[in-house]
Amino acid sequence: MNNLECYRLKAGMTQTELAEKSGVLQTEISRAEKGVKDLKGANWASIARVLGCTVDELICAG
Repeated sequence: MNNLECYRLKAGMTQTELAEKSGVLQTEISRAEKGVKDLKGANWASIARVLGCTVDELICAG
């Protein structure tokens, strides 16, 4: 489980709910959580805003 998934679950959101609130496609969120695809900077920023954290907290391991 990566940081994006941890923060999303901590916020009690599904991928679909996060997608609706952030404006990022659910498929993009799913791929980012699986490590298959990296998100664009603006998408990271939008997700971080919704989850109440920083982009660094989402993308930094450990």
